[in-house]
Amino acid sequence: MSIINFECDYTEGAHPRILERLIATNLEQTSGYSNDPYCAAAREKIKAACGTPDADVHFLVGGTQTNTTVLSAILRPYQGAISAEEGHIAVHARSRQPGTRYSPCPARTAKSRRRRSTPMSRRTTPAARASIPCSPARSI
Repeated sequence: MSIINFECDYTEGAHPRILERLIATNLEQTSGYSNDPYCAAAREKIKAACGTPDADVHFLVGGTQTNTTVLSAILRPYQGAISAEEGHIAVHARSRQPGTRYSPCPARTAKSRRRRSTPMSRRTTPAARASIPCSPARSI
């Protein structure tokens, strides 16, 4: 049995059915930037699944942009987002993004305690990690 690792989706390939669909539509020309028929259909499916036909549905280009948008909207300037020390926002989107107001607050986990060297500890010293400003957030 193989282990499914959820640490980073950047290192994963696409599901075969997604690749098949990409190949089938590869030579189609669409306007892009969410103004194509595929995004319009997805938008309608999302509205129907949420039971909100009047909702505005917008697509972002990746997880870092999505995290930045959502966390900036729900956190106050003095709050931070709590993440496992090896979590995506603590490792891949670790520093405060320009123009945003949140910082990740890495938390030790059983997994990170078992490792001799975690991704964060390879990048920063214990003193630097301790200096990351974090205030408790109401929404995590």
